[in-house]
Amino acid sequence: MKFLAYPDQRPVKLVLQVSAVILAIYFPVALWLRHTYVPLPAPAGASPLYQIYHLKGHAFGAKSDYSFRPFEDDQAGDQRSPVMLYEDDKPLGPAHSDDVDIERKGNGRYSYRKVVGLVFSSSDNSDPATNGRHYWMTCANKTPLTNAQRCDP
Repeated sequence: MKFLAYPDQRPVKLVLQVSAVILAIYFPVALWLRHTYVPLPAPAGASPLYQIYHLKGHAFGAKSDYSFRPFEDDQAGDQRSPVMLYEDDKPLGPAHSDDVDIERKGNGRYSYRKVVGLVFSSSDNSDPATNGRHYWMTCANKTPLTNAQRCDP
């Protein structure tokens, strides 16, 4: 009994064999690396960071949702911004850190100021653009942002 009604079945068999080999390699490697295709859910009211770029030392910058712009601190000494930064599901900090401390010490420090934007470091000083973790911004003590875009301080 013929499996397929094609005149020359060799290309079909070759494709099936190659596919089986690829899957036989992929699944054990994926399990070994503990990777999954399921995306990490965002914390409530959070917005993901995107276009992460290196600034200096341990400091990185990133683009964020425009809805957080009204909550930027006005000056370097201000500590009023309610914006919190998360690495996967863990909050980073201390917030409102000095740029020099972020560059030299890192370890999750960040600041969010007008003109400068978000300056941050990962929790282990690795490159947040390539370390495989997800970074989120949200407001402290607030579930999803409202249309009025206010954060609870």
